[in-house]
Amino acid sequence: MSARALRLRLLVAVVLALAPVGQLQPVCPAGEGPDTPFAIELSEDVDTRGDWIGTYGSYTYVLCGMRAPHSLYGGAGWPVKFSAATSDPKETVRAWQSSAPAKGDRSVLLEPNGITRTPGAFDDHGEARPLGKGPDLHLKIAVPQGASLLSLYFFEIDWPQYRSHRIRLFAGGTSQKPLLETTADNFLKGKYKRFVVYGPADLLVVIERGQSPNAQVSGIFLDRLKFPSTFILNAADPITSSQHTGEGKGPFPQRDAADRAAAQALARLLQDPNSEKARRSYLDSERTVIFSLQELERSRPQLYYSQVRSLWLPTWERLGKAAAVLGRGREAFEAEILGYIAARGQFDYEGARQELGRIAADLVAEPLDPSLLVKTQADVLDRILAHTMDEGRRGEALILLEAYASYCVAGEEPETGLSDLVRVGKRAQYAGVPLPAARALELWKAQHGELSQDNRLLLANLYYVGGKSEDALALYKTVEAGMGSSRSHRWVLIAMLSSALKLRRVEEAKALLERLENSYPGAEEIDEAKYRFGVHYFEVGDLAAARKCFEDLRAATKSAIYKKLCGEYVDRIAHLEKIGGARSGGK
Repeated sequence: MSARALRLRLLVAVVLALAPVGQLQPVCPAGEGPDTPFAIELSEDVDTRGDWIGTYGSYTYVLCGMRAPHSLYGGAGWPVKFSAATSDPKETVRAWQSSAPAKGDRSVLLEPNGITRTPGAFDDHGEARPLGKGPDLHLKIAVPQGASLLSLYFFEIDWPQYRSHRIRLFAGGTSQKPLLETTADNFLKGKYKRFVVYGPADLLVVIERGQSPNAQVSGIFLDRLKFPSTFILNAADPITSSQHTGEGKGPFPQRDAADRAAAQALARLLQDPNSEKARRSYLDSERTVIFSLQELERSRPQLYYSQVRSLWLPTWERLGKAAAVLGRGREAFEAEILGYIAARGQFDYEGARQELGRIAADLVAEPLDPSLLVKTQADVLDRILAHTMDEGRRGEALILLEAYASYCVAGEEPETGLSDLVRVGKRAQYAGVPLPAARALELWKAQHGELSQDNRLLLANLYYVGGKSEDALALYKTVEAGMGSSRSHRWVLIAMLSSALKLRRVEEAKALLERLENSYPGAEEIDEAKYRFGVHYFEVGDLAAARKCFEDLRAATKSAIYKKLCGEYVDRIAHLEKIGGARSGGK
């Protein structure tokens, strides 16, 4: 085998698309098939905290009370049938914001922009009643066909106090016999309670107040589940193992038989860790276990999801033992990838991120064989990064992008590195992970000279998306004067205006609006600029100024979309004025 082929073998079995699977006890009557709704409690997540974007809510998210008295909703599946009530028809759910400091507090959920943290919650107003007397939260949400992950986020929104809620899940939207019961407690710094729910089902989630001041929840997230999807990447010809190809199509051993074979292969590896045959045999046997699990999930989803942690745990433990003898090289790299799969399979997101960090580090390290180009490894990292960004897996994309950006600056010829940075930076701004690319472009500029106008515009956009308004505005000013009349120039003026508003430089923003109106009379972007003024005033609490902006725009615009958006804000402002401020619900 050539040195190049040997190095390429290092790059096999790279996993791209992974969706959650989880933990343990079946709660449906034995013998009921997957057409019957079932629910399974998974392990709790205390690591992700408020950084939900890219981990939860890809199908639906409800950020409770984040625009009190309203909430923020979204996701690829939105709108879904959803409602929040209490057990008492006379007692409405309170959606409210806390006045506690949120900046820098990872327990507070991010807004969908990925920049601002806003502490909000639903509660049942239980503090107005004796302890243990409800009225409790009753959340109804439509779960689609197949397996979904339901995640409820709890954190202590104001100050440390005793909270312990009983959670019950019911099918059919009624409180008959529950699918499962559990508790949520000890969530001072943030905790996700997670459940696999097999639909379709009109799910009722009851969060009981118990002896707590009230029943409370801050985020409701729904994700469609599928088995971890694996792709084998290679920079040249496709490489497959001796036992299987592709994504597990075709017949595979039963999981128990595959697991026993993997245990035997590990024993042979530990006895003779330098044997190429033993190393290859062990890794192939673990892949076979994974594909047998894929078949089990496809054919018997209730069995798979009800035992998923115990199904994945042996692979995770075997890989830990194998890592001790594999050292560095082709097989060690593959074992890291398999460890990433196993961590995701157990819902250990933090463990998966750590494995991914090691994978990224390996891919941009000095090559084991000096006759091979590091570029080969970076190509694979680039492909993984592109996929994670396309899939919206923000946390994982950040890890990969940090490694790739560093490589582009330090590991490539300057012009090649800049070209790669520009290409990945354009994708990063839309994926919501702009700042690593921005920092790398700044570093490249410091080492190699000024950026072109187009690349300065890209850098400004990256800072703008990343919430670095001061840096964005300064860069926009260096490029917009030379852009000429164009749609791009109009949107740069809007970005500058928005940056000025975020910096509370309202007079500067007004001057930019005047420039836009004078330079492009009648342009549709003028409506967007005026809408952003209204949003700014609303967010800083100047409801009178916000109302005037929205009412004036609604009366003047020809756009049905802006009329609708402005009308929604006017209604929201009227409600806030009625209840006397942004902190609603009698809090």
